[in-house]
Amino acid sequence: MKKLSLKLISLLVTTCCMVSVAHADYTPEQPGVEEVMGVDSLGEYIGSDDFIASRLELRMYSGDVVGDLIEIIDDRSWGVSVRAKAIKCLALYTDAEAVEKMGELFSSMSKRSKLYPQVVVSFMEQRGEDVAGQVTPLLKNKKVNVRAAAVIALGRYGGNTGYEGLLEAKQTEQDTQVLERISHYTH
Repeated sequence: MKKLSLKLISLLVTTCCMVSVAHADYTPEQPGVEEVMGVDSLGEYIGSDDFIASRLELRMYSGDVVGDLIEIIDDRSWGVSVRAKAIKCLALYTDAEAVEKMGELFSSMSKRSKLYPQVVVSFMEQRGEDVAGQVTPLLKNKKVNVRAAAVIALGRYGGNTGYEGLLEAKQTEQDTQVLERISHYTH
């Protein structure tokens, strides 16, 4: 009984040490940097040359990544480039808040917005083939950049439904650049 208790305690201590080491590996800290994590630090990181669209990296700059990304997306003072990158990052998350916001952006943002093409691709990246039917009609949009974004989204994430939509669009598309993109995904 004594040996069993001793082995159990040893196992518990070893497990705790491993967990703390693993935690340190996944939440790295930069020595000498004392910064309040939040919207400002996340926005500055997204706008920096060091930016990488990675959940692990984003966690280093925010305690509530999804909430802060949504705040950046909604705040026009961040500028189009940072907001577009925030939309791209939001696609990395599939929790209810992120999915709801991406759906809201896709359905309510003006198709004339400079951010809309990024929304189209990110919407498909986050939700996959299930929403290909919602993106396919954008292949007939009058704006070339929206059609091009729909081609990329359907080509990368649309599965068979996206492929079929691209084959159909290949027959009617007039813009050479969009046709080139369609050909890239349909061979």
